[in-house]
This record gives sequence, C-alpha cells and structure tokens, in this order.
Amino acid sequence: MGFSKLGEPLLSRGLIRRSSLGARIIAGSTPPIVTNGGFDSDTDGWSAGNATLDSVVGGQVGNCLRITNTAGATGRASQQLMIPAGTYTLTLYQKTGTGAGFVSVSAAAGGFDLVNAALNNGDWALFSVGFTCAFDNPWLNLWVNSIVNGQTTFYDEVSVSE
Repeated sequence: MGFSKLGEPLLSRGLIRRSSLGARIIAGSTPPIVTNGGFDSDTDGWSAGNATLDSVVGGQVGNCLRITNTAGATGRASQQLMIPAGTYTLTLYQKTGTGAGFVSVSAAAGGFDLVNAALNNGDWALFSVGFTCAFDNPWLNLWVNSIVNGQTTFYDEVSVSE
C-alpha cells in the first residue's frame, strides 16, 4: 500500500508508521477525552444550554471559556464524553466572573448524577475529582451557578483522564 506525499511529513516526524494495513497511530498519541478543553481559539466541541459560549483572553493558560447566562436560567456548556464505563478523574480550572461556577458529570446533558460541585473562586483555582461511571458516554456540564441573566463564569484546561 502506498502513501501520498501528504502523509510523508507525518512519517518523517514519527507521528505515524507504515504497516501491512497502511498507516497507524503510534502508541501514546491517544486523543484527549475532552475535546477542546483549552479553548485556545474557539468553543468547538461544546454545546450551550441557556448560555452563550466564548473563547476569551485571560485564561489560566492562553484563552479560556466564558459562559454567559442568556435565559434567566443556569447557563451551561456541555460535552458528551465518548468513554466506556469506568473510573476517571476530572481536572479543570475555574474563575468566578459575575456568577459562581458549578460542574457536573451525568447521564444526560444538564444532569447531576455523578459529580456535583459548586465552584466560587475569585482567581483561577484548580479543581480535581475522581468519579466512577457505570454507563458509557457520560456528559460533562460546566455551569454558571446563577439564574440572573448576563452572569458569567470562566473555565480552562478541562480534562478527563483514566
């Protein structure tokens, strides 16, 4: 099986290897569980519920996620994690804007099954919690813990690991 010229730079940098089945990803280059947890330039991979999501300067590292309530309800950013049932660790940084934060991991977007934690930090603070999930593909929810329209909170460096 041949490789196009497009794949050659990846081969030369050691990012992929040739095999009898074509190219394969080298061990150790597993994609992250959370998509776009650094919010470097956008909020791709996250869905909004009663909120607007923006990537803004001033994060713990580079840009961060700003969640702004839009409907006089608790606003959130949600992402379904494509992982099997198991034990994991959620790690993130949170900073309170005009509203405190809240994080949950659940069976559905906007739920509270596995992790429920209020976060209210005037400056960037690290939050880390272990959780065991008895079902596949849980949802990670980052909240503004306020029902006041226009309230904001910030998150950065969001990750989940085994």
